[in-house]
Amino acid sequence: MNTQLTNVSAPKKGMLFALLAFLFSITAYGEGSAGFSLVDDKKETKISFTLINNLIVIPIRLNNGQITKAVVDTGVRSVILYGKYHRKNLDFTNTRNVKINGLGRGKRQEGKLSVNNVLRIGDVLGEGLGVVSIDDIIPFEILHNEGVEVILGYQLFSNFIIEIDYLNNEITFRNPIYFAPNLEADHFDLELIDTKPYITTTLKIKNEHSVLQANEMKILLDTGAALDMMIYSNSKNAKLFTLNTSSKVAIGQGMNGKIDGKITSQLDIDIGQIELSDIVVSIADKQSGKQHRKFFGVDGLIGGNVLKQYKVTFDYINGDVYLEKPDI
Repeated sequence: MNTQLTNVSAPKKGMLFALLAFLFSITAYGEGSAGFSLVDDKKETKISFTLINNLIVIPIRLNNGQITKAVVDTGVRSVILYGKYHRKNLDFTNTRNVKINGLGRGKRQEGKLSVNNVLRIGDVLGEGLGVVSIDDIIPFEILHNEGVEVILGYQLFSNFIIEIDYLNNEITFRNPIYFAPNLEADHFDLELIDTKPYITTTLKIKNEHSVLQANEMKILLDTGAALDMMIYSNSKNAKLFTLNTSSKVAIGQGMNGKIDGKITSQLDIDIGQIELSDIVVSIADKQSGKQHRKFFGVDGLIGGNVLKQYKVTFDYINGDVYLEKPDI
């Protein structure tokens, strides 16, 4: 879903520096050396998930409250809690106001930061966590209708090797000491930019008449996006995708509202060594994607409708990601 946190009081001038300082201050103030770990020194544990509109949804418990549902989203940093029901389980003795920068044309969402929280996912335990609480319901109707109230991101991925098996609807959380990669899987170097996992790769766009070679692109692997692929319109490679696009349409919903842009006809695209067929590329307009292109010089994202075709293993610790076609 691709979000950033900023301090409400930060001036527009120097916003990036305020953002970075704020992100580090959350770690020092709310999390310290705490984070997620496996209970009882387990080597690994598996959690079953439900795939809703190409998004991974798991059961969690926050601060010994009732079990609720959360989206596992590589496009966010901190834990985000929506709605007022579970807010009673948070401590706001030491708090600050924050805003969330995400995709979309609307205003940034405002919330309050609660510190030193505990979150349980089966045998995965998170302690000393910062949680951003937002009064409004989650801004995705299909998730709200399914009772989803929480979004989990970087904090969850930073301490484990996480294997997402879309075919069997299972996530494996593995202690890095016991991880051995599948050498037959497709491998990409992973770069964390603003705590989000990007690959840098070349793209080839193929049709029956020609092959268009794109320049190197920084692409987010976004488990919190439901679509195939999105390119920001101010990317230097966006023009390669505009040969067969629609007129301007609403292409999706972001954390900050509606995402406008254009969509392509179905394309065959090679991403590094991976060949993808019948991919619809969404081209977000400048207003919808301006924050991420402006701050980080990135080009777009690959979403759940592509990722679900693979077993995806994220290794934030060593900077690797592995994509493996399952045997069906």
